Amino acid sequence: MLCEWKSLCVNMGTFLWTTLVCFFSGIYCFENLSRRNTTVLELSSTYDGHGVTLANDGDLALKEWYCSHTDPNRPKAWLQVDLGQSYSISNVKIYYRTEDSWKQYRFRQFYLDVSEFPATTSNTSQRTRCYTDNTTEQYLPPNIIDMPCQQTARYVIVETTYDAPEDNPTTGAMLEICEIEIYENECETGRYGDDCRPCWGCQSCDIKSGLCDCPDTCYNQMCDKSSGQCIFGCQTGYWDFNCSSSCSQNCLNRNCSITNGTCDTCIRGRYGDTCHKMCSPGCVSQSCDRQSGACSDGCRPYWAGEYCDTCDSSHYGPTCSETCSINCKNGCRPDNGDCLDCVEGMFGSKCNKTCGPGCVYGCDQFTGQCTCKQGSQNDSCVDIGFTGKGGCNVYKCISYLPFYLFLYLKECNPDYYGVLCDKQCSPNCNRGTCSANNETCDSVCKCNNITKLNVQDCPDICNNKICDKLNGYCTFGCQTGYWDFTCSSSCSENCLNRNCSFSNGTCDTCIRGRYGDTCDDMCSPGCVSQSCDRQSGACSDGCKPYWAGEYCDSM
Repeated sequence: MLCEWKSLCVNMGTFLWTTLVCFFSGIYCFENLSRRNTTVLELSSTYDGHGVTLANDGDLALKEWYCSHTDPNRPKAWLQVDLGQSYSISNVKIYYRTEDSWKQYRFRQFYLDVSEFPATTSNTSQRTRCYTDNTTEQYLPPNIIDMPCQQTARYVIVETTYDAPEDNPTTGAMLEICEIEIYENECETGRYGDDCRPCWGCQSCDIKSGLCDCPDTCYNQMCDKSSGQCIFGCQTGYWDFNCSSSCSQNCLNRNCSITNGTCDTCIRGRYGDTCHKMCSPGCVSQSCDRQSGACSDGCRPYWAGEYCDTCDSSHYGPTCSETCSINCKNGCRPDNGDCLDCVEGMFGSKCNKTCGPGCVYGCDQFTGQCTCKQGSQNDSCVDIGFTGKGGCNVYKCISYLPFYLFLYLKECNPDYYGVLCDKQCSPNCNRGTCSANNETCDSVCKCNNITKLNVQDCPDICNNKICDKLNGYCTFGCQTGYWDFTCSSSCSENCLNRNCSFSNGTCDTCIRGRYGDTCDDMCSPGCVSQSCDRQSGACSDGCKPYWAGEYCDSM
């Protein structure tokens, strides 16, 4: 029961004075929620400067200039109090305008509602009615009225559609409220009874009985009072047995299952049970499978994969709008455009650097190192600047000629060999002449040394150590791990068992985790079992968890 000192407590204007007076009087005083700083009042319309702030300024005068006033000629008039959040309300008290010459006939047949929705978006079927005035034309309602309203709500709405006949010729519904006071229960929202026990089975309940309040989100606002379960299901946009959970905003038309909140259908561009996942931006029309996210209508230009979440082999970048370098072989990485391999003669991450002019079969993509032609040296096979030392035939080896001509014009004197023509051929060669690359005799050996030259002059890496004495070519191929006609080149260490083609050094098979002709390229770390296609590098057995794309090179 409210204390008799309530008006005195309110008029003191501060919470401190309210507490002190009520404490020393020994009586419990409820707080007037309408006077809180967080409370906002609103009128349906305002007449001649009589604004809504006059209805909660603490002044209880009932004359015209102390009261709020709505416009005439309107079919409906209302005053709304927004408490900012839901409160357990005890009662509402209204002070209505009255004067000797002006009675409260416009106050007839008003009604008092509470709701979780504002007056501008709700109708009476979505509210809970606390009070209805049934005064007829011959009588007047009290101008000060205190109404019980044991409800939990955020909005308190005073509304009327009554057109008083005394206003003729003025027409329309009007309100003239001088002050409105809203008091909360001793128990906070979600509790009831003298000892403020928790509501059972619902978020809010009757402050005395503990029976559940049927929320506005219940269809027709009907529920089982003992459990709070909505009888006819939920309003659109809500789910759960008491319709207290909201459907995802990504559900089409906010429609979802009442049992688990699963969306009936997703809005465009979303997938998953609650449509919380986004289709790839590479999907045509942003349309993808509801469960898997695979693009339903294929990929937009330059995108690839089942989910259109990576770029095709010729493009890269976050929107796949950047073009891979023309020097890329087999495409480039979709994230940064680094080439998977380079065309012959180029190297670098973007294949924008040129291999040394003396490289045989191109060079390493990352270091630029290569196998050199004769007349070139160091890792990049550059011109050594031949000057015709030792046994150089100066007519065929001229230092100022361009390097590419030098390779074809260089020739040693008949009894010399080597890059600098500074090594003498074996004295066992007939006529003393030998190959410019090594000391293999150009023609026949001297007869008394034929056995020695036929066997020991061929390198150990020739099979059976047998070679052609005229050109140094190994007659029966190379030992394992070597290739080229003279078996002077090593197979890549990435070739399985170091086996490679005798003619060009291409690996027969790559060791695990490598691919490419000479197995120099590494499979993506995202490949299952580090296994990928020998030519393209695409993962053979799919991707490890959390990796994606044909090459499993993106997260």
